[in-house]
Amino acid sequence: MAIAADNKRFVHEDACQALLTNIWYDRVDPVQEQKRLVVNILTFGIFQFFISISLNFTINDIQTHARYVWAYDRCDIIRTYYARPALFPPFTFLISIMQYCRWCWRKLHRNRNGKKMHYEEQSQCFKMIPINDNVDHAWLEFERYSTNGYIRQLLDDQATALVKGTTTDVTSESSSNNADELKRIKTLVIDIQTRFVQIETRCDRWITDMKEARTSLISQKRHEQLNKEYTTVGQPLLQQERSVTPEVRIEMTLRKNNNNDV
Repeated sequence: MAIAADNKRFVHEDACQALLTNIWYDRVDPVQEQKRLVVNILTFGIFQFFISISLNFTINDIQTHARYVWAYDRCDIIRTYYARPALFPPFTFLISIMQYCRWCWRKLHRNRNGKKMHYEEQSQCFKMIPINDNVDHAWLEFERYSTNGYIRQLLDDQATALVKGTTTDVTSESSSNNADELKRIKTLVIDIQTRFVQIETRCDRWITDMKEARTSLISQKRHEQLNKEYTTVGQPLLQQERSVTPEVRIEMTLRKNNNNDV
């Protein structure tokens, strides 16, 4: 049952004062609250969907790079393990004191012998040395072949990329050169065709001129021969020739020309 004190408020609750007051005094509209509930559920579902997608991509990235991260962490763990002193923590200061005394002794010994380095002052090499030499040799061979294979693959990839770039450049350049060459050949063919047409017309003109000159020379020679014959034969021949019909005259001239050609 609702309390009939509408003027009462919750103390020190400014942020959710109106909502708590409505809930406490049973003044909440159920239809409106149902709509709000549906909207809130849908919003939360969409938000959860996008969050799950982003987390899925993040988890995939972490899984792909986890082995590299674990390799570095494992190396760090092994180094810290071998760098720890032999004694347990309450007595680690004894190891530190011993290392300090050894360092002081080396300093004094080096100052006495000049710049000559003692064999114990060489830097420590963190490397796993196997007991069996065959295993060490096999491991070194594996490292060498794997490194060479990786470098060879890297160089091959770079070479193929370079060859692809050069082939594309060469093909583009060759295509442009071929286009220019085709244009130049077309212009040359057109020029040759025009010149050939000009030469052909000129030759036709020369042939016609030569034919006209030949016909004129032949007619001139015939006229000269006829004049000579007329002068030698005299007037009776002229009179006889005048009395001859034109067809007979043409036949006589043709016979004379044939005799002259023979």
